[in-house]
Amino acid sequence: MNLFANPITKVLHDNWYQKISDRFPELQFSDSNILSFIDYIENSPQKFYSAKAYQFYMELLTDLKRSNSELLKQFITQNQNAISRATTSLNEINKKPIHDVFLPEGDLQLYKFIDKDIHYNYLRLLEGPYFVYISLIAKYSRTKRGKKNEGLDLFNCVQEIEKNASFITDAYENTIRNGIAHGSVIFQDFNLIYTDKKGNSAKISKREIVKKFDYLVDICNGFTLAFQAFIFTNLDFFDRNSISIPQSILLRELKFQSDGPAWEVTATSESITIDNRSQLIIYVENFFRDYNKVQFNSFRTAYLATKFTNNYERIFLHLDSKYSSFGKNGWAAFDGIRMKENILNNSPLESYIGIMENNGVMFVPKIKLPKILYKLGSLMMSIKVIIPLTLNAYFENISPNPFLIRETRIHSKGKFAVVQDPSVVVKENFCIELESLIRTNFKKIIRKVKRYSRQECSRLSILRYLPIKHIRVFVYQDDKRVRSLRSSGLIPELICTIEVNTTKRIRTVDIIGGTPEQYGKYRIVWNRNWINECNNGEF
Repeated sequence: MNLFANPITKVLHDNWYQKISDRFPELQFSDSNILSFIDYIENSPQKFYSAKAYQFYMELLTDLKRSNSELLKQFITQNQNAISRATTSLNEINKKPIHDVFLPEGDLQLYKFIDKDIHYNYLRLLEGPYFVYISLIAKYSRTKRGKKNEGLDLFNCVQEIEKNASFITDAYENTIRNGIAHGSVIFQDFNLIYTDKKGNSAKISKREIVKKFDYLVDICNGFTLAFQAFIFTNLDFFDRNSISIPQSILLRELKFQSDGPAWEVTATSESITIDNRSQLIIYVENFFRDYNKVQFNSFRTAYLATKFTNNYERIFLHLDSKYSSFGKNGWAAFDGIRMKENILNNSPLESYIGIMENNGVMFVPKIKLPKILYKLGSLMMSIKVIIPLTLNAYFENISPNPFLIRETRIHSKGKFAVVQDPSVVVKENFCIELESLIRTNFKKIIRKVKRYSRQECSRLSILRYLPIKHIRVFVYQDDKRVRSLRSSGLIPELICTIEVNTTKRIRTVDIIGGTPEQYGKYRIVWNRNWINECNNGEF
């Protein structure tokens, strides 16, 4: 039982847990502390993880547990810090606003984007999570071949696994990696030329290097998801073999468990106190004015941190708040040893008395408000969490929406507007009998995209009020980054286009090899590649 459950976020967490259980029905979780998995359902780019990499790595870990548990135990034990650093590095890259966006249009802007955001993070991924996770694949492969595992670097690991897992090594290009790291990169109009110290060169287009980076991100997220899923479905294996779970994975779960309205864990770090005690520092952004709420959330965060991590002797919370009278700072400290003992023994609430140093939090609000306002604040926070979930569930029940509008562009053509090739994705739980779904809802799709396109414009923009006389919607079966959807060509995930053209000036050409259907002014053209790939060639 969680003695410090947050009543405000409980409904949200229950909703997340249900989504996780529905999304990963094959996983039999032995613990309910899996809220961090919501990252791979709702957030970008995590939700674009490579399902193939995830499945491959889950099977690898399961096979190792059964056939060579000693190698698996050795890998996790010896690479605790490397796995933690790799996970932290991947999380930092995932947070950057460089994934689900269009490429910059200007040459200078695109140059800066590739040089600063793509190249640097491509190297971080290769040297961090990619190398850490494929090293286990390489070691297992060499063990089965009776070879030694010592001295494996990134290049050796790629060579070892490329025959049996080429989809993983496709993310790696040795000359590109060396050219970025310690060679040279030449920017041309459309291409990039990478040269390493030995004079070897590789030429690739600017769009292709971004695609390779995206692919690498998805591979790494697939590996990380598989590793976390294996941990939380095999806790008994870790306990039985006395294997510690890497700290960064546990601290990530801490963030998802403890964050809530007006309270956010922003970072963690390890340190040693003056009296030589091991200490976990948790940095928190606090927007509460009420001392009691600050104290409750401090205790709850320390409780969860102690529960999820190894034995720290002291848990220290650094509180950053613009409402604090101590120059935006505050703090709270806890006895980690006593806290851990109470958690392991399922001790009652009274046993936690005295665990907080100084029996309080160093937080004094600048302005002390009447208690009634604090209670109203709690009510408003509950409403902000519960009402959106309730309304969403209600509308999904009475009028489910199978379609997600991912991106759209609208521009004027004199006295009318044109919506140019917007992207719509069919939600995963509606991907059954897609032809029937689209034939039934093609008017609804056009109507929703028109409304969405207008809403994206300023209220002062003429585009919001001009009649839309031409629109062609691209409908996809799978969600992707917006830069991967627009101008993606006739990929197998493209189901069809839906077009309405009431102008005399605009002439369009159907997608190559498409099968057209006309319903009044609405024209549906089915993608032949989708029919062949996803529909077994039948239509």
